Amino acid sequence: MRKVLGLIGSPRKLGNCEIIVKEVFKNLGESWECGLIRLTDLKILQCTACFVCIEQGKNCNLEDDFNFLLEKIMESEAVIISAPCYSLGPAGVIKLIQDRLLMMNTKDKRLFRKPCLSIAVSGKESWSGYARSALAVTAYLFGFRLLDSFLAVGANPAEVLLNKKNLEWTKKAARLLKNNAIDPDLSAGCCPACFSDVFKIEEDFKIRCAMCDTKGKVVFIQDKMKIDFENCKDHRFTEKSLKYHYKNWLLFKKDEFKRERLKLKALRTPYMNIGNWLTPDREE
Repeated sequence: MRKVLGLIGSPRKLGNCEIIVKEVFKNLGESWECGLIRLTDLKILQCTACFVCIEQGKNCNLEDDFNFLLEKIMESEAVIISAPCYSLGPAGVIKLIQDRLLMMNTKDKRLFRKPCLSIAVSGKESWSGYARSALAVTAYLFGFRLLDSFLAVGANPAEVLLNKKNLEWTKKAARLLKNNAIDPDLSAGCCPACFSDVFKIEEDFKIRCAMCDTKGKVVFIQDKMKIDFENCKDHRFTEKSLKYHYKNWLLFKKDEFKRERLKLKALRTPYMNIGNWLTPDREE
């Protein structure tokens, strides 16, 4: 039996994030074993940027549920990540997890190229901000093979079921998982490499994907705007680029700090006693 794991980034039980993932489960059929983890129920500590985890053979020093999460992902054939949009971005637990993914280059390769779908849920499409794009980035930082990235619209619990577009996409999502097929909707001008719709505008009508760094240029054909993208296979989320970033650049910076720590300490010391730290009073 094939196994799929749904990662729910919302604390709301039977909320829209949970329901739309379960709708995909329904469309997968009985040949799939469907597991769920509510990410907000896990103890996920904030990354301290100690860089211990980027060295081969060393584990993160933080004692929490992050390794449990990784183990359950490794046991699954495919993953669905769903999270609500809060204040124009995905719920905070998603950022906590993203920051801990510095360790991915030293982890079990069973995590890499695992089929994945990402679903951001927003009450209003006009207030969805960068939530869908950021949630897709989570999949890439894990090293997953992202099949599609979707924005489901629904505010009150179960409202996602009242939107025909949402239900149609869950059927498509099930087909993609069954066939391990990539088929994003790029009609709205999304990046063809990472499916993001967040771009940086540069000089001479040049643009750059803010997420994966794919480059392109805005052109006008018969008064209609179009984006011509360059080499979409050369972006920051390729296995080669991620490996370079983790194994070369980050390790180089860590070694550089060791060599230059006395010099850097001298630069930092004058700032030691500037300003007053404010902390809340807590009952002991």
